[in-house]
Amino acid sequence: MDDRGTHALSRRGDHASFVAVQEISEPELFGREARRRLGAAWEFVHLDTAPFAHSTPFTRTRGKSHHNGIVFDTRVWTFVSSRAHHETRIGERHKPTFEVRLRPVGGGAIVRVLVVHLKSGGANDDIRERQLRGLGAILAKGARDEPTILLGDF
Repeated sequence: MDDRGTHALSRRGDHASFVAVQEISEPELFGREARRRLGAAWEFVHLDTAPFAHSTPFTRTRGKSHHNGIVFDTRVWTFVSSRAHHETRIGERHKPTFEVRLRPVGGGAIVRVLVVHLKSGGANDDIRERQLRGLGAILAKGARDEPTILLGDF
């Protein structure tokens, strides 16, 4: 990472300039509350993690839909892109990995942020092992010149 990227990561001093969140059931409300509590410069980008049978990129589910995402400070970061990686979605109930790419305001290296929410519990070791292999494949696909930050529970 060049000096500008390093500076963007630390510019907020003792405050984070982006935070990963999981299992957000009301993303519009969460986004409004994040801006109200953190300030108007904060943005929320998110992914609906509902099973394929219940959601498409163009529709939202009703009821218990969970979103994973990132809240970031637009004074520090510029949004570049986001996408879902389905290598960690083992069966219909497990979550995809959410990738958000951010560039420091004023230029610098793009930072690739991955938000993961893997299956919990020791009884699910076989699922977690498969998800971790999927996560390894996602990490291997990243551009070598883009630092990657992995956030979530893994």
